Amino acid sequence: MPALLQTFSMEQSRMSRIPPAHLTIDEYLTNTNLHTDELPDYEHEEAPPSYLVSPTPTQEVTYKLKQWDRSAQQLIPMSATPDRASLLITTKTRAKLFSSPPDIHFQLENADAESAEPAAPASVTIRFDEGARTLPWFPKATLKVIGGDGVLIHKQTLSCTDFVNWNVRLDDMEYCWGVTLNPNALVLMNKRTEAKMGKFVYSEVGTDARRGDYVGELIFNQEDDGSSQGGLKRLLIAVSCFVTVNYWRRLGRNYKNSGYAVGGREVTLTSPH
Repeated sequence: MPALLQTFSMEQSRMSRIPPAHLTIDEYLTNTNLHTDELPDYEHEEAPPSYLVSPTPTQEVTYKLKQWDRSAQQLIPMSATPDRASLLITTKTRAKLFSSPPDIHFQLENADAESAEPAAPASVTIRFDEGARTLPWFPKATLKVIGGDGVLIHKQTLSCTDFVNWNVRLDDMEYCWGVTLNPNALVLMNKRTEAKMGKFVYSEVGTDARRGDYVGELIFNQEDDGSSQGGLKRLLIAVSCFVTVNYWRRLGRNYKNSGYAVGGREVTLTSPH
């Protein structure tokens, strides 16, 4: 089509949309079909897929720390954890001439030991670094988790860089055990988000516990994903908690809560300081 005719045709089309002079705008809109094009139908028989992710269920885990004698304690599970393993704890009271036992030894006592896999955690050792090989010096310990077949499962360094809060790594994230008062307790907190994950509340006798007394109770929430890493995480929380309890006891801080019975009333905790 020649350019002149194409321009004329476009102008004619534009002029056709201008209402005649003898009609008002309302009359023109009423008598003219301006809505010949219909919008496509977006209704579908099938509902759109749901992208909502179901939250992972959490489980409250509870242990009670019982004192048997000067060098023997036990962390007893009070909640229905899958492994139901208690931890028999032996602390070194004096050096031995012909052997070098760990400073703290944890032996897992599984209620279903016959069905336990050989590679499952069986024991944990803690060795404190008493030397001054690194400066500046601060309390730290090497944690090793050993399987039933004797193979090393996990290893990490627990540290107390500020001489107050003990650090532990869980799921590639840094946590710390800090002290809080009123009531006297330890709080496990995410160092980045400051979210509280668990607590250890001292009993009425606390670290003055004698044979058969409870030192306190450990309570924390954990995602129940059914993986083997869940058992390792529970173990690391329990072990790092005891290391912190033992650290303050060795410094002469005999924390306790007058009138608090283990397994009794709920306690609201403040942030560590």
